[in-house]
Amino acid sequence: GCASYDVFVLRCGYLPLYHMMSLLHHLPSRTQVETPGHYGSLEEYFRHYQSPRQPISRPIAASDSSSHGTEDLPPMTITHPAGCFTQFLQFFGPKIFILWRLALLKKRIILFSPPPIGVVCYRVYCACLLASHVLATELNTDSNPQFYVNVADIDQLKTVGNYIACTTEKIFQSKRDLFDVFVDNQNITTTQPRLEPVLRLTLADEQRYQHLSNVRCVGRAR
Repeated sequence: GCASYDVFVLRCGYLPLYHMMSLLHHLPSRTQVETPGHYGSLEEYFRHYQSPRQPISRPIAASDSSSHGTEDLPPMTITHPAGCFTQFLQFFGPKIFILWRLALLKKRIILFSPPPIGVVCYRVYCACLLASHVLATELNTDSNPQFYVNVADIDQLKTVGNYIACTTEKIFQSKRDLFDVFVDNQNITTTQPRLEPVLRLTLADEQRYQHLSNVRCVGRAR
């Protein structure tokens, strides 16, 4: 089995948040896993590190205390999932339009990948963005992202009408009643014969993707 915990840190600016990132590496996570439900170690950690302990290399003006002095720091690696959309397009290539059609049709989509699962969770988010729009319409294209699922979620998934999710467990591929489309890397398959035409890559898809690539190249050149 696997046990995991999420810890979120809220600070008033980039500089104190950057210092806190290094301190989080010393979080006593093993103790937390061995004693689930007891958060004394986290409370002690919070009280000990709630104020930045590392000195700042140069004076900070009172009017600019939240940002001054941050230009010398390396960028943090945490990014918003939408920032991965370019990699999402490059990974699927023209097949992005197959996923677009499936998302608009509100199909149940599972993306499979071996661990680590973080990148595939970003793909779930990006796949949901494909069906997002700002047009005033009565058509509901909500993709209902479920992100990571495992065998413990099977009963819950049976009750969901449409979703996009990801998993590291290949056994889901044999649970054909749980999904409409199974995505294994760039291999997209369906359990429903009537969806086969939707999964065919067309010349128009190739042309759209080429046009999209050209537009992105022009945008980067600017």
